Amino acid sequence: ARGSYSLDKLRDLFYPVSPAGQQQAAADPPSMGTDISVVNDEGLTPGQGVRGVHTVFRYRVAGGPPQVMDQTLYLNDDASKLYLFFVRCSTECYQQRQKEITSVVSSFTVREKL
Repeated sequence: ARGSYSLDKLRDLFYPVSPAGQQQAAADPPSMGTDISVVNDEGLTPGQGVRGVHTVFRYRVAGGPPQVMDQTLYLNDDASKLYLFFVRCSTECYQQRQKEITSVVSSFTVREKL
């Protein structure tokens, strides 16, 4: 799979977040879960040999309470390394601690040795 990861594949690595991933999950109801709502999604191009995505979304797994997922994923240029920072908490927790979570998540940086 080396070199074949698109940014949408990164988004969907753990949960079906991209439009195509959501469509596929809807076609297979017993899959990972339902009720995905993307709050924020951005491509990341910090340079220095990496590219990635940062996505915040709400997700309900198997009829349980809604959770907020905040995921940042980076790939190096040849897609041989994956870097991940993932935060998951209840909707209430995320609302109460959003500034703190945002500060910690935005501090995640990756630099490839060139």
